Amino acid sequence: MDAWEVKSVLYRRLRDLPYIRRILTAETNNCNSLLQNFPIEAKRILDVGSGTGSTLAVYPDGITLICIDRSTAMLRQLRKVQSHHVLPARADATALPVRSASFGFVSAIGLSEYLVDLPCLLKEVKRVLKPGGFFLVTVSPPGFLTAFRNVLGIKIHAISSADFEGVIRTAGFLLWGKRRSTIQYQYLLQSNTMMHSKRMHPAPNGTRIIS
Repeated sequence: MDAWEVKSVLYRRLRDLPYIRRILTAETNNCNSLLQNFPIEAKRILDVGSGTGSTLAVYPDGITLICIDRSTAMLRQLRKVQSHHVLPARADATALPVRSASFGFVSAIGLSEYLVDLPCLLKEVKRVLKPGGFFLVTVSPPGFLTAFRNVLGIKIHAISSADFEGVIRTAGFLLWGKRRSTIQYQYLLQSNTMMHSKRMHPAPNGTRIIS
């Protein structure tokens, strides 16, 4: 059985434990602080790696959220979110079933540390973003608490802020804002229009197109 299928059963309960809740609250506050620099005017947001939907609290009510996750069990929990118009879709973060240049705002909160190929995620996000679109993303730096998370059975791929900022420059993103919490960096990035490909690539073969 997939580790995420097992983890989904206790996911929300674990996040409600007092110490973990304080960490998550700080992360949410940092994301909210970054978003103050870019008041959300988009009516639709693509959220990648939505999990059970607990990170969606950073967005104001009334926004339609296209929520991508590869875990069916997580998506079942996500459907219980009531404060947003949620459209869940099962897909891989590095092969999004989304048309190129179709979203002005994309987020991936608490996702990147579970991916082996971070540049592939950034490439996909840049593909689906409109030129000049924004990307809210978090990464986990090396450290004891980050390493301790491996005991939950899912390997964490840590990256330093310096290394990540090198990766985002190569991927064609501009850095608008950055925050730090206990086990996470939060970044607000913008797709660099000077590096935006004029040739729009279609979604990966065999995927259902979300438009």
